[in-house]
Amino acid sequence: LSAGVRPLVELSFMPAFLANCSWHGHCPELPPNCTGYGCTICGGRGVGPVVNPHAPARCVGLEFHYQGIKQPPYKDDYTRWHELVYALVVHAVSRYGLAKVQTWDFEVWNELWGMSFPHEYMALYEASATAVKRVHPSLRVGGPATAGLALLAEFESEARSRSVPVDFVSTHSYPSDACPKGDAWDPACFARRVGAARQRVRAERFYLTEYNVGCCLGYSQVSCRSSRATNGDLKASYGRSCLRVK
Repeated sequence: LSAGVRPLVELSFMPAFLANCSWHGHCPELPPNCTGYGCTICGGRGVGPVVNPHAPARCVGLEFHYQGIKQPPYKDDYTRWHELVYALVVHAVSRYGLAKVQTWDFEVWNELWGMSFPHEYMALYEASATAVKRVHPSLRVGGPATAGLALLAEFESEARSRSVPVDFVSTHSYPSDACPKGDAWDPACFARRVGAARQRVRAERFYLTEYNVGCCLGYSQVSCRSSRATNGDLKASYGRSCLRVK
């Protein structure tokens, strides 16, 4: 914050106590020279300490090295999730002040992981959005943070039908999602797909909250070194900064 960064707060994942499952910690350190997605998961065989050890079952649907819990709350009861989000935002306002937090954005979940759409995700979104607005109606909240520019219009339609507030629509997009690779590389493909998605969104604010510069995918025309140098706010292969698309 002292550097002038305005956070986009991702509200995820489900705590073990709310999911009524036992969580066994993040994965051990990655094996030497291990690459690829398989190196980032350990199937619940974490290093501990165990959270909620007396739960009836282990947590399922765990993701990446940090083993995020990708499942709805126990018996689809979002009451405690609502209260958790409310307490988080109250704490942020108490610590940093309302004026500062009014410049932030609260994004609900990540790529619908473990959540069906629309039933489970929209229940989660409604519980989250109403909690944020309960703290102060001026605070911004949005979603659906989908992968590959998916379900944007459908999310807005579902929110309107439920009279749930949406201050921004967010999604993720990588050149590797659908654009040609290798020497068939089309440098305009990424911008063309994002622009088409923007046209489907009614909200004034449309964010890409995961994206990258498209290198390291077999493009002989692009080097990771030059991409890293010319895109200071991005990692060469993975972006977690927020890009607003007009």
